Amino acid sequence: MNDKEIKEFIKDNRGLIGNVAKKSYERYKGSLLDYDDFFQEGIIIAMKYLKRYNPKIAKASTYISQCCFKALIRYADSNTYALKIPTWIGRQAKKYYEYKNQLMMQHKMVTPKRVSKYFKICEASAETMIMALETSTAGFYDAQEDDNSHLATNKQSIEDKANKNLMIEYTKRMLNKLPEREKFVLEKRIYEEKTLQEIGDIMGCSKERARQIEKRAKKNLKHIIERDTRHKEMIL
Repeated sequence: MNDKEIKEFIKDNRGLIGNVAKKSYERYKGSLLDYDDFFQEGIIIAMKYLKRYNPKIAKASTYISQCCFKALIRYADSNTYALKIPTWIGRQAKKYYEYKNQLMMQHKMVTPKRVSKYFKICEASAETMIMALETSTAGFYDAQEDDNSHLATNKQSIEDKANKNLMIEYTKRMLNKLPEREKFVLEKRIYEEKTLQEIGDIMGCSKERARQIEKRAKKNLKHIIERDTRHKEMIL
């Protein structure tokens, strides 16, 4: 197709592209990508594939629908924000519970000082760890006494919650290492699920500018986590 034909197709088939964008958005709902991101990317993708369209292969609408969906999935996979849980976090929780059991056998209390010495971390980090993990285990021992048949299930759910709490605390610490603007944007996206347009309105900038800040923030955060993970893997 030539440029004029492409423009006419896009104009007449915005609904088609919108449906594909909606389908992709529903699949990745909860990510930092909103419907507008998928729709705008869908328009760009459609224009790209229409240039190489061959009428002998399939109808233009069918061709674009399939190409757009596959390309949008690739786009979402490469742009969706997701923190991968470092393996040391799970080991840290398990190690903490083992140490806590040792202290209980000796009739000693878990304190930030003891935990910091055992894990070789500062007392502030030890206090954060204790708070995250003890919140997860609240009520566990009562449940153990009341119903032993649910012990295995309870234990697994407790461990999952403990790892989740540790991950939340870990994410907050990593975000604190970002510049203020980047930290602000990601916090709004992750914790408040704000759209880029809403963030732009709060910051007094355009949606595109907010997107640029978010992109840079995700790149920087990824490097920070990779460096931190390598360090933790060496000491734990």
